[in-house]
Amino acid sequence: MTEQPKKPKMGDAPLFDQAWNNNAHTLARPFIGLCLIHFFLQTINPTSSWWQRLTDLLLNEFPDLTHLDIDLNAMGIIEGWNEWKW
Repeated sequence: MTEQPKKPKMGDAPLFDQAWNNNAHTLARPFIGLCLIHFFLQTINPTSSWWQRLTDLLLNEFPDLTHLDIDLNAMGIIEGWNEWKW
């Protein structure tokens, strides 16, 4: 597994063109990997509810760890991610 994936050329994956913006923090965090998993999963099983379940988990069940400086931003969450149209 690659530690920091290289982003595809502009236009190869339009959803990610806007999201990555040469942001080293985003590339080094797990969120972009989760997005890539979903991107590939959509090809393998378009009816999968994995992304909806992950979204619910992150928005509703992610523990409050702000006292440890851990939140969704630490995962590399990209603003507006839960409104993306896959």
